[in-house]
Amino acid sequence: MLRLDLSRNREGIGLVRDQYAGDVSDYLKYAFLRAMAEPGTSLGMAWYYLSGHDGRADGRHEEYLADPSWAALDPDLFRALKTRTGRSVAELEGMEFWPPGTSFHRDPVPVARARVQWAEAMIASLQDVDAVFADPDNGVSREGVVSRKSATISEVRALAADGRTVYLIRFPHRQASHDDQLRSYHEVFGDFRPATLRTCVRVLNRNGSTSPRIRWFSVFNGDATSGERLASFSARVSAIRGAKAELA
Repeated sequence: MLRLDLSRNREGIGLVRDQYAGDVSDYLKYAFLRAMAEPGTSLGMAWYYLSGHDGRADGRHEEYLADPSWAALDPDLFRALKTRTGRSVAELEGMEFWPPGTSFHRDPVPVARARVQWAEAMIASLQDVDAVFADPDNGVSREGVVSRKSATISEVRALAADGRTVYLIRFPHRQASHDDQLRSYHEVFGDFRPATLRTCVRVLNRNGSTSPRIRWFSVFNGDATSGERLASFSARVSAIRGAKAELA
């Protein structure tokens, strides 16, 4: 059974999923998953879903859909996302770019007092898949912190138990250097042999300038084959105009 320390709960208003569905971050995530998926391997998506709209104007970075260099990253996925008609995680689940037999857990993340039961149900619903992509908005929270926007360390450990492959997205913060954050991150999950791809792409601002968007994609319990796939995906991201990627 999962045990979470709620003594340092910092519950807050989280980013939500539907308003961001299909943006450049999603394209990178799904291209990454499709690049890492091995034939015959079943995948589970742990969405860490938040319903509603937070009123922010974020999540409209779809200029990649007009850029041929982005299309080259994953042409089939690019075409699929370009044909979608709305913005919802449910619509994305119904599209055909997922590996065959992909399972989804989309129950909304609850408040802290109901978190353990939610996490146990999430892990149980994905127990039969070979690999899990955990998709919390802010990656993994610090030890003892429970936030709707983040996975907890105990949840990630439960997902990666028994050698199962786990893919995880992380958005580094500004409170420490990225090198220090990555070092600490890998130390926390060192027994799962973490490997991380650091990516940076530029998105268009309203005034016509661009800003960097940094995302890390980690693999836990990977093997030599997954390392080769990660290196190949890194090279493909780096080929995009204004983007870069490096393995850590």
